[in-house]
Amino acid sequence: MNVRPYLYGVIAILLFSSPAIAKIRDFQFIEDLTFTMPGEVSFDQGMNNARSRRFVKTDAAGNTLNTENGRTVVPTNIAYGVSEKFELSLEVPYVFLDNTVDDYNGVGDIGIRQKMRLSDQADGKAWISSALGLRFEAPTGDMKRGLGNGKSDVELFGIGMKEAGIAKFLVNLGYNFVGGEKYANEFKYSAGVNAIIHPGFSFLMEFSGVAGTKDERYLAPGFLFEMRGMAGRFGTQFGISRDSYKYRWNFSTTSNF
Repeated sequence: MNVRPYLYGVIAILLFSSPAIAKIRDFQFIEDLTFTMPGEVSFDQGMNNARSRRFVKTDAAGNTLNTENGRTVVPTNIAYGVSEKFELSLEVPYVFLDNTVDDYNGVGDIGIRQKMRLSDQADGKAWISSALGLRFEAPTGDMKRGLGNGKSDVELFGIGMKEAGIAKFLVNLGYNFVGGEKYANEFKYSAGVNAIIHPGFSFLMEFSGVAGTKDERYLAPGFLFEMRGMAGRFGTQFGISRDSYKYRWNFSTTSNF
C-alpha cells in the first residue's frame, strides 16, 4: 500500500487549516534533530506532572484558603519516517486533572505534526543542523472539564543544533497563531545544552518560555540515557515567572520499530 498520497493529503490539510486559540503545550523536552528512519516507526511514551502556583480563596465565613491545582499528562507520540529529511507524527495525550472541586480524566487535544530537515552538520556541508515544522492540534478534549482547548491550534516551529565535542547546543523557536479577542499570539522559545558524562548517559540543562497571553519561564535540569536500542529522558522544570507552574517534571522513553 502506497501511504504517500495519504501523507501528502494530511500535509495539505495542515497547511490550509485556519489558526485559532492556541494552548501552551504540556512540558516537552527541548527537541534535537533526531529523525525516524525512512519506513520505520518511532514510539515515544511519556508522563509529566505539573503543580500550579498557590492562589488565595475566601470561603463563605471569610476564612482565607490556599489552594493548589495539579495536572498529570500521559502523552503518546507515534512518528513515521517518510524520508531521511521528513517525519510525520501523531500525539495523543491522556490527561488527569486534580483540582479543588472535581477530578477529571480523559483524552486531551490530539496533535498532528510534520518535521523537515533543512541542513545537517554531520555531512560536512553545514555549520549547524536545522529543521522546520508545522503542528496542528485538534480540539478533541472536553473543554468543559478542562481536558481540552476547544479550538484548533496551529504552530510553526524551527530547530537548530550545533555539536561541539561532547556537547550539543540546541535552540527551539515556535509561534502560535491565535484567534479570538481574549488571547494573544504566542512566541515559544527554548535553549539548552546536552553534555555527555559517560557513553550512553548525558546531562541536560534547558531554559524555556512562552510569551503571549501569559508569561511563562522555566529552568530545567535533566538526564538522558540510552541502552539496548532504547532512549529515556527525565527532567524537572522550575517556574521562574509569576504565570509559571511551580514545577513540572517529565519522563519519557523512545524505541524504534
